[in-house]
Amino acid sequence: MYSRTFFILILFFAFIAPASATIWVVNSNPGSPDADFVTLQEAHDGANAGDTLYVMGSPVNYGALDLSKTLYIYGPGYFLAENPETRADIATAKTEYISFHETSSGSMLMGLDINGFVRFWTNDIILQRNMIVTDGYTYDRDYIIGTGLNVSNILILQNYIRNTSDYGGCAPTIWLGNQNSDIIIRNNYIERGLTEGREALISPSGAESITIEHNVFLGSISVYNATFRHNILRDGEFWASNCIVTHNIGNSTQFGSDDGNQSNVDMNTVFINAGSTDGRWQLAEGSPALDAGENGVDIGMFGGSTPYVLSGITPMPSVYFFDAPPIVGPQTDLNIRVKIKSND
Repeated sequence: MYSRTFFILILFFAFIAPASATIWVVNSNPGSPDADFVTLQEAHDGANAGDTLYVMGSPVNYGALDLSKTLYIYGPGYFLAENPETRADIATAKTEYISFHETSSGSMLMGLDINGFVRFWTNDIILQRNMIVTDGYTYDRDYIIGTGLNVSNILILQNYIRNTSDYGGCAPTIWLGNQNSDIIIRNNYIERGLTEGREALISPSGAESITIEHNVFLGSISVYNATFRHNILRDGEFWASNCIVTHNIGNSTQFGSDDGNQSNVDMNTVFINAGSTDGRWQLAEGSPALDAGENGVDIGMFGGSTPYVLSGITPMPSVYFFDAPPIVGPQTDLNIRVKIKSND
């Protein structure tokens, strides 16, 4: 007897198998026959450096993860029921905090639903196409995404990041540590809210070579030694020192009107403000952000060479429609209908 889930997994691995010599399946669904591991930490501890973990959607949380080896981790994405042609199985891979320790350099994390903080204590990490939120999460830190001292080559790309923490400090959504360098924050949605003293992003004076571009922000921003361009600040204050600030849009006078910046822009004219939780930040017809960047690129999270990807879908084919009998006996013909979408 073969279940519906079994056939979806066969199709899934037919496409992803060539991606790595060693692939481990992490599946917390109760009774799942395909699981090599049930929790992320268990999978990490059992895998070898350079292995790939495929984390399946499940209603059961995968727990926290402290990485001390190089791993490539893929989940199914998020907001899967809200956007079209995502996946047939709309369950996400929910986790608690993720921490990259010194010997995990070179790791990549993609497609997870993280309810907790992310910490970088090492170099050369890619955090891409994840949802990182703090809804109902209690922790003893004053920032959600943060780097340690002397960290370099961190790419924070195409994520949906929202900090609703009531922590008593400033509690920024992203905090970059001193002596950081070559940090790129690109094509993300980043929200903190407008409570006084709480910020969406802080880059202190000791950091250098910071690139912040093609993001949508809600909340105040304080940056040093950065290139800050092609961003949209829905609301919040902006303070910069020793920065290149060009082609940004603000709802007030945060950026002035020189160097391609736009001020006092009605945000209702910028976005479509309808549809899915992340899709609503697509640019409206006639938006002042269209073609308004350097060399005519669009401003905001859907602009540039690496536009935000709805639902954080990973760049491999996905089964977004699957129709088959729930159970098929050994002497019964199997009739199935499948729709598969390639993803960039």
